[in-house]
Amino acid sequence: MDWGTHVILATRLLKSCGLDPGAAIYASLPIIDRQPTHYHGVYAHTLDNFRDFLDVALEVFSSDEFTRRDFGALHDRKESAIQELEAHLDILPVSDEQGWHLVERKIYALRRIVEEAPVFAHHLETAATLVGDPQVGRPGTDRLAAAVSLLSHPYFDVWINPIQFFLPNCAFASARWDFWTAIDFMRFRGEFYREEHITRFRAQIGEHPLWNTPLEPEPLVKSLIIRMGDMAAPTVPYEVVDWGIRRLLRYLGIDQYQRAIKEIEFCHRLEEEIDRLILQDFPRPAFATPVLPRSRRPLTDRTIPDRGRPAARPQPRVTGVTAHEFVRLLIEAGFDFFTGVPCSLMKGLFTLLAEHGYVQAAREDAAVGMATGAYLGGKQPVVLMQNSGLGQSLDALSSLALLYRIPCLLLIGWRGYGGKDAPEHLLTGQITPTLLETLRIPYQILEEETIPQAIRWAVDRMKQDRTPVALLLRKGIVT
Repeated sequence: MDWGTHVILATRLLKSCGLDPGAAIYASLPIIDRQPTHYHGVYAHTLDNFRDFLDVALEVFSSDEFTRRDFGALHDRKESAIQELEAHLDILPVSDEQGWHLVERKIYALRRIVEEAPVFAHHLETAATLVGDPQVGRPGTDRLAAAVSLLSHPYFDVWINPIQFFLPNCAFASARWDFWTAIDFMRFRGEFYREEHITRFRAQIGEHPLWNTPLEPEPLVKSLIIRMGDMAAPTVPYEVVDWGIRRLLRYLGIDQYQRAIKEIEFCHRLEEEIDRLILQDFPRPAFATPVLPRSRRPLTDRTIPDRGRPAARPQPRVTGVTAHEFVRLLIEAGFDFFTGVPCSLMKGLFTLLAEHGYVQAAREDAAVGMATGAYLGGKQPVVLMQNSGLGQSLDALSSLALLYRIPCLLLIGWRGYGGKDAPEHLLTGQITPTLLETLRIPYQILEEETIPQAIRWAVDRMKQDRTPVALLLRKGIVT
């Protein structure tokens, strides 16, 4: 998005959160990436760098020199500050790589933000007119509001460019991948910023009633980071997203757990509306070759036979549904208590279920115990585990849940399926269905096309037989 659209969208977000709209100027901070060219669209679009230049920007925008638009004095102040930082570098031990890195990043942020200060000042002068609110022309100094505004920039940029938001911890790029296949992308890039298109888009999205939804800023920070991870291809690992959330919230002085159900749902609705508005102006030509969405695109069989050995038997191709779709189906089916032990095959689910009160268990048998208590308290529970955890939960299942007919859904990640996995998972993968049959636990193997039916089947069997039931989830079913 261009800077004007960024400011409009940031202002709407800030007002929905009850924050100072003057912080909208921080949505323009990533323009510092214009120089040097090798940082274009990268440095100030990366979550790991936000804290460095956000501190500098708060200091610069609140300075007397910037308020007076005395850019010469601001330049002198910058040079003095850089000299102090460089003097600090001289006394740092060479072995203190982290210290050197932090100081050098602050020097870079200070230099670039002050160099672009006249541009920021111009943006402030025109933003108030553009948005229709004089407060937007006065830069805010609240750190949380500034962080929300800054986060909005890469979030809204994914409609235009892929963003490597989680560097250096993960290089996967976030973007509206499936959306791009549904529009005339090259025409969109060439014409979107023309006056007739961008003016109409700003008016339509800026005046949408969705902005009347009251939001909490802390959960919104969390939600924007989660959505950046969800929109990456491949999906960013849960631990990387979680680490990014924790670091930024800690920087903002927020230590409490943030429940973000409403804010994540808001993000999904906002994304759908932006997609719709752009799609109506730039539809994919009718003559274009059909393109499968990323979540439906079949995987290429990369099985290569070893010399002198037969090729492995081709496995069923898995295309997958998104974790968001899967969680929505569970919620709609009435499941309202979630516990378990993490499994890498379901990492996307754990990210989303955290917003629905997911309770982490130390072991799988403990998770079965918590699900039993939840059922007795009127809940409809789900226990998530890896198939290796079935062995750990045998006693709890046989002497508690099965004996006393406690209905719960066991969502089991099927490691070792088809004999293709790390060696320690192969035997367990082979005997998993047999183990469930021995326990007399009804089960189904999830297939993408029949997930809604399988979940409805599970609910019906739980209610009819008052028993645990299981759904086996192979790699790639949930993406």
